[in-house]
Amino acid sequence: MSDPTNGEALRFATDLPAHPVSVAVARNFVRGLRSCLDEEQLHRLELIMSEAVTNAIRYGSPQPGDRVDVELVVTPASVSGSVHDRGPAFSPPTGVPRTDQIGGFGLHIIGQLAATWALERSELGNQVTFTL
Repeated sequence: MSDPTNGEALRFATDLPAHPVSVAVARNFVRGLRSCLDEEQLHRLELIMSEAVTNAIRYGSPQPGDRVDVELVVTPASVSGSVHDRGPAFSPPTGVPRTDQIGGFGLHIIGQLAATWALERSELGNQVTFTL
């Protein structure tokens, strides 16, 4: 990772409409970090963000006009992020997805690509956090 941060954390945050086009917007949000990340990190972060935003829109945003909050933090040593929706709490799938199922792979993919990740649920919604 190159260090345009001068040792300080760079924080980027936005809120997106809970609409499928926001998945592409989130990927472009990540691509804006091209000068801070190597190609592998950029690719992994792009996939993680795509899956997290897709899940937030599909499962966590039941009302028209809902928003999805996205945050990324880049330091010389790490990249972390979160995606927060305002939907009802849910139980994440357990185990490895079956190869014959359609959908339901998002959190599994995040778990495979992130160094650490967590799903936090509260009365305010659901938040997926991750680090590379």
